[in-house]
Amino acid sequence: GGTCTTTEVATHNSQSNCWGIYNGGYYILTSYVSKHPGGKSVFNSTSCGQDMTAYMNGSASVSGQKRKHSLSAYSVLASYYVGPVK
Repeated sequence: GGTCTTTEVATHNSQSNCWGIYNGGYYILTSYVSKHPGGKSVFNSTSCGQDMTAYMNGSASVSGQKRKHSLSAYSVLASYYVGPVK
């Protein structure tokens, strides 16, 4: 746990080392990449290491797709939470 900066999160920007920010917190998603129902291709340098809030709520697209995530997706995301971003 512990706080993290957006700069530090940004260094984890690949499928093999994927961190993301959602709603002011950061998440280590590396082990989830291959389990994502939409495929691992949505995890790339424009999503890993970035704020993914807009992707999760469907207002931004990854690979040309916009998708508002289900409540169960937010439950899964919560299991990867590490701490707040400062």
